[in-house]
Amino acid sequence: MSERRPSGERDGKEDKPRSAEHRLSSGKASLWEQAVALLGALLVGGVFAYLGWQALTASKGPPVISVQVTAIEPQPTGYLVRFEARNDGGSSAAAVEIVGLLTEGAATREEGRATLDYLPANSSDRGGLLFTRDPRRLHLDVRASGYAEP
Repeated sequence: MSERRPSGERDGKEDKPRSAEHRLSSGKASLWEQAVALLGALLVGGVFAYLGWQALTASKGPPVISVQVTAIEPQPTGYLVRFEARNDGGSSAAAVEIVGLLTEGAATREEGRATLDYLPANSSDRGGLLFTRDPRRLHLDVRASGYAEP
């Protein structure tokens, strides 16, 4: 007949650490696993909350496009005027037409045009206008002249 031993006592054998396989089969997650799962759930929930808030509160107004000259560079065939177009409005714009005019007094000496395919709301894009005359010696006006609704 076998002797009854108090619970937790064994036949002199040392307790072996439980294997990962045994831990998985028991269905219990460690404290670290629970903490990481909670952190992941909070991050995912936060992203969804932010996206929902943006969708409900974002301005739906028209595109507000501004253009700024960033550099004027000599080229072998003329001059390159680099620009950055920014859309601070609540809607996207497609086929954004950028026009640059070189004027002297009341006379227009040269015109350059570029088209930006797509300019999302609250974003910017860059491009360039080409001229044969030196824009640094004349009055340069660069602006958006139109767009299409995507």
